[in-house]
Amino acid sequence: MIRHAADRRRGKAASPTRPDPGYAAKLKACGIAFLDAPTEIFPITLNYLKLDPHALNEESLKQARDLLLTVRPNIKYFQSARWVQDLANGDICVAVGYSGAINMAKELARSSGTEVKVEMMLPDEGALASSDDMVIPKGASNEANAYRFIDYIRRPDVIAKISNNVGYPNAIGASAPLIDKEKLTNETLFIPENKRGKLFFPIISEN
Repeated sequence: MIRHAADRRRGKAASPTRPDPGYAAKLKACGIAFLDAPTEIFPITLNYLKLDPHALNEESLKQARDLLLTVRPNIKYFQSARWVQDLANGDICVAVGYSGAINMAKELARSSGTEVKVEMMLPDEGALASSDDMVIPKGASNEANAYRFIDYIRRPDVIAKISNNVGYPNAIGASAPLIDKEKLTNETLFIPENKRGKLFFPIISEN
């Protein structure tokens, strides 16, 4: 999870959003959008408060809730899909969203020929990270074919095409020479080792 911004009027990136009422108020007029995803917004807020982003105790969650309530009047909407097109159009100037979707907004803005520029930012406070994983269900009837498919996706030439098209990084180091240079050198996509300490992962439920 990385905060993002676009500024149509100046044609450059604005500052990333933060769960701070004073800061958010300055951006209210141009439009702020949050994901409709409490399990992701709460860890971001907890981390901003310098609390454990994985905290589930009542006091920590109450602090996060109270801060979000002070920010709420400045948020244009909570939605997990609409913000991509709105960001590309310049109808909002800041969004909390996913890196691949931000890359989509960037490409939409670029292809439309408008003055909107979309940039992704890694906040100083850190950001929520996640991974997409492939698993084989226990007792799968075509286990051998499932392994073949996973091996195919892990081929550097195949995974590089996926990264280039959807805008998400991958963990196959050998694919790097095949990744578009603009994406590969974007440190908010392919985050360098010295900045990964800012990332935190969501709690994975065993249920």
